[in-house]
Amino acid sequence: MSGTVIKPPKHMRKQLDIESIRALMPDRPLAESDSETLRAWLADDPQIASHVPQQLCQLDPRDGNMVIYNASRAFRHHDIEEVRTVPEDDGDDCPICDGVETRVVDHAPLSEGFTFISQNLYPILYPCQHLSEELLDRPLYPDPERNGRSTYGMHLLQWTSSIHELDWHNMPLSDLEITVQRLALLEDKLLHTSEGYMPPCDMQENKFGHVSVIKNFGAPAGASLSHGHQQISFCNIMPQRSFHDWSFQRRHNRTFTNFLLSENPGVLTVADLGEAQLMVPYFMRRPLHMMLHLKRGGTGYLHELDQGQLRAMTAGIQLGVKLLRGAMPALNCVPAFNYAWHIGPGNDLYVEFFPITQAMGGFERMGMWICQQRPEDSAALLKSLIHRVS
Repeated sequence: MSGTVIKPPKHMRKQLDIESIRALMPDRPLAESDSETLRAWLADDPQIASHVPQQLCQLDPRDGNMVIYNASRAFRHHDIEEVRTVPEDDGDDCPICDGVETRVVDHAPLSEGFTFISQNLYPILYPCQHLSEELLDRPLYPDPERNGRSTYGMHLLQWTSSIHELDWHNMPLSDLEITVQRLALLEDKLLHTSEGYMPPCDMQENKFGHVSVIKNFGAPAGASLSHGHQQISFCNIMPQRSFHDWSFQRRHNRTFTNFLLSENPGVLTVADLGEAQLMVPYFMRRPLHMMLHLKRGGTGYLHELDQGQLRAMTAGIQLGVKLLRGAMPALNCVPAFNYAWHIGPGNDLYVEFFPITQAMGGFERMGMWICQQRPEDSAALLKSLIHRVS
């Protein structure tokens, strides 16, 4: 049948062997480690010595958006060389399957292969032990000389599976739950054991620094490697979207999730997942823009999810990924998207999907978004595909 993808036999699949990363693993597992153990392990990684970022950022004074600089990222390895209608490949040019180059901080077995977390070879944040005196002399606020603010932390990659062809769209839900559990454990360790290294989170007691988790899929969405992965940042500066979520709660005395669950029209609900709900927001900026929200409030971080919530969010992400891969070709778009976990204080945890379904124009860059499809039509298209992808 035209378009059918025939998977190779398991013994022929391109994949990373666990023995290939033994020397890259720390002495202690993640559950027994703390932030300082991880920092020291990653800072001493010889592979990133020539790719260390400048440890400086600038904040746009109009909206607080952070710009981080690392010129070495222009030389990253890319194995996505062209735009494909169906982004499938055999992994022949995959540097991950051929052998991880950077140190690993965690791994866990799956029903097939394993999932693991390693340092980004071209990090945007560096796990320095101490900032130089020059950087320490630069206060975060204000920056009267406009020389930049110090930024540091960790930039990690979670490889969804050691098997090249497996990712969120075709892995068992139980395996994907394990990947989210590992993210939650890492988040917990970073936020709660970084006192003295990271600044305290001003809006949350007993937490230090800020964790972000995102996924890029497809070249138009910024992905450079086809081997499925998520990106994790641990930074001394709060991302602007996290600040917006916190500010919404302060302004309205309710979280954004609470607001949207009560105000979003029912016709825009794509799927009810028990503990979570997948929806198209009524203010959809781009066709197929979706959000996944927990129904019960009070959970702002991955490590705070109970088992039912974790399973619902995992199922919701997988469904969202499958729906985008199925719906985007119907709009003559190559499957390409980002998704991001909204993590932070004063916030109910949620996931947002950003499909690349329409080019950014000048009006959008001025804050006036032009969307070429109605939210109701996007929701109808997505719902029509659920029986095909489930």
